[in-house]
Amino acid sequence: MGRRRKLADFQQALSAATHRQHQHLHSGITSIVVDNEKGLHDAISHLIEVHGRRRIAFIRGPEMAQDAEIRYGVYQKTLAEHGLPLDLDLVFPTRNFSAISGQLVTRVLLDERKVSFDAVVAAND
Repeated sequence: MGRRRKLADFQQALSAATHRQHQHLHSGITSIVVDNEKGLHDAISHLIEVHGRRRIAFIRGPEMAQDAEIRYGVYQKTLAEHGLPLDLDLVFPTRNFSAISGQLVTRVLLDERKVSFDAVVAAND
């Protein structure tokens, strides 16, 4: 099986599992760009509608990262669409998108802020 066919098969499988946009940013180079809005909106809506979650913590990511800011906006918008208030105690930025950073933020939410939440959503993929 040739490289192009393998890539096409991979892209087809990926499209079944994720929301994404397929673009040719440079001639001859295929790129997969994540749809930051629809995927996160659907995930948060699922938590609210299917699982009844109401206090969803958000690990925001670095405030200077464009993707993190887009996803934070989606978080705010989706909560509002479902009539849920934005509780800033449930929102926490990180320095980067590392697993360790996420673990530290979770400890802060649980141990320092002592806030209750019933789901966590992260700006990181």
